Amino acid sequence: LWISFWLGSLIPIRKNRVTFVTRKNVPISGNLRIVADALADHGGYEIGVFKDGSVPDSTVQALQAKGIVVFAGFSFAALCFILSSRTIFLSHSARDAFLTHRRSGRRVINLWHGVALKRIELMMKPFADIVKYEARKKLIEKNARIYDAMIASSPVDRLVNSCAFGVSFDRVHVTGLPRFDYLDPSCSLPSDLDDQQKKLDSILHGRHLILYAPTFRESGRSVFHYMDDECLKGLRSLCERGGLVFGIRPHPYDMSSLERICDGLHIVNLGSMVFPEPALLLNRTKVLVVDYSSIWVDYLIHKRPILGFVPDLENYTEHERGFIYSHETIFPGPVKKSWGEMISEIEIQFARNFELPNLQHHSTTSAWLLPPVNENQSCTDACIKLFFRD
Repeated sequence: LWISFWLGSLIPIRKNRVTFVTRKNVPISGNLRIVADALADHGGYEIGVFKDGSVPDSTVQALQAKGIVVFAGFSFAALCFILSSRTIFLSHSARDAFLTHRRSGRRVINLWHGVALKRIELMMKPFADIVKYEARKKLIEKNARIYDAMIASSPVDRLVNSCAFGVSFDRVHVTGLPRFDYLDPSCSLPSDLDDQQKKLDSILHGRHLILYAPTFRESGRSVFHYMDDECLKGLRSLCERGGLVFGIRPHPYDMSSLERICDGLHIVNLGSMVFPEPALLLNRTKVLVVDYSSIWVDYLIHKRPILGFVPDLENYTEHERGFIYSHETIFPGPVKKSWGEMISEIEIQFARNFELPNLQHHSTTSAWLLPPVNENQSCTDACIKLFFRD
């Protein structure tokens, strides 16, 4: 970081240069990807994408085809490109772009990658290691001084992001999450995502997709240990009877091996290494099974069943992240604590042809967490117009 601090005062800023930065273990996807593509289509900007890690060749080729420079892994050239950019977009943190301070003529915009349901950043509970907790808190507050703007999904989410990141309320903008646009059937996909969609359709082969997308645990313990042999037997039987595929999308922070669980036919691994863009999966999903991940907020748009598998709800509430909202109040579907109960619930949803019996709870949650409807403007367009008025 000291190199970044030193170079940052020497390298001149280029007005039309824009860099999009994601985290080392996170794909170039979601808000970051769709805004980068849209800005390239808009024209007039020199655009770079940086990830301090490997990037799939198909993603590199698709971005390069639009004139976007891709930096896969740290290099002096990547650092210079970032530090000379007039605008830097982040998916997570200023640290991912090696930024240590504000600089005149530069703006840093956090396209935060989700909707906070569990406690994040400054809203997290104090750690047992209070020294580590205070150090992290100071880093978050330091980053807050670097951000010129953030986005939010809804007016309620705007307040949460302001509190969680310590960013002034007037710097948080309700644009909706640009990644929501991938859920629109009329959305035109770039070549690599179109290929991924076709690959998914080939795996499904006309069958219905049940997607299980759990989040990580601070303790490091994987939620997949709940999937014992009896659970797997029940899921395979369900898939055979109903013409279903049970897809598993682990969180990038969960490094558990799925070889014991996935058979490649009825239970398949749909992780981010294979399918970087989760919206492609949501577009084919008939029932979404989650625990505490905010991916279900995106899925509200499709108005299909959302089921909660929360075998460790009490422990998560008391000893893990815990929640910003009351989980019981805001979650829009049935909640189960065993795989036996969950399999029975999926069978009920299948019998209903995956249609919601009552939209009231679903609609109420959508009103809290989704952006106000604007038929004349997509979430991506809202970001482009807000940050590139000139």
